[in-house]
Amino acid sequence: MNAIPRVLLIDGSADTEAVVRAVLEPRGMRVARTRSHGAETHSTDTAPDVVVLDLDEIATSTEDTWSETHQVLLGSTRVEVCQPHVRFLEKPFQFPELIQVLEDLLSASRAA
Repeated sequence: MNAIPRVLLIDGSADTEAVVRAVLEPRGMRVARTRSHGAETHSTDTAPDVVVLDLDEIATSTEDTWSETHQVLLGSTRVEVCQPHVRFLEKPFQFPELIQVLEDLLSASRAA
């Protein structure tokens, strides 16, 4: 676990990034956004606590890269998730709903 909680958005919208930053950064958390092809460049020593993956925009598979990391999957097509550290939000979603899921996963990450 990182000393400073980190959230990584992969191929998410600029609006999603702005809202997540506005809510979480004042609480002492770090928020970063990257394209899917850049996701593999993040080393495990700076691995995020939670990854937000926009399934409608991801150009490459990131499943193996983040398999052990808490994840929020965003998509317009429903995806079944079986892992307790992965949550799915169907588009269109409400930002308060996303923030609540992030807070829940960040709390679980800190408790682990």
